[in-house]
Amino acid sequence: YEDARSCILSVDNLTGQKILGRTVRVDHCENYRPPKDVLQKGEYKHKTDQSGHAYDGKELANDFNISRGHDVFAKPNKDEEKAAKKRRMQNDKEERRQKRHTEREERHTEREERRKKNEEC
Repeated sequence: YEDARSCILSVDNLTGQKILGRTVRVDHCENYRPPKDVLQKGEYKHKTDQSGHAYDGKELANDFNISRGHDVFAKPNKDEEKAAKKRRMQNDKEERRQKRHTEREERHTEREERRKKNEEC
């Protein structure tokens, strides 16, 4: 990479991408430390000292443990895939519901503002 920032962004952006139908999970090494010049310039703020910090607060599709490793050549577990797909569908459904609710509230607010404006005239 051209510089450390490019490498950091690449690692962060590769996480969650699909390759050959499988979701990729990448992270910095367990005891990652950016170069001294990047730290001195204050260009990188490390959120936590734990590996896997990119996944804090996120539900993973399986019980992967970065310390234990993972057999990338093993066939995927169909039950885990179905459960993950069901969770994704439920999350998508909830996001759509929230979006519709927000849009409905915005339309209601706009109507109320127009009504008040018309009453003032």
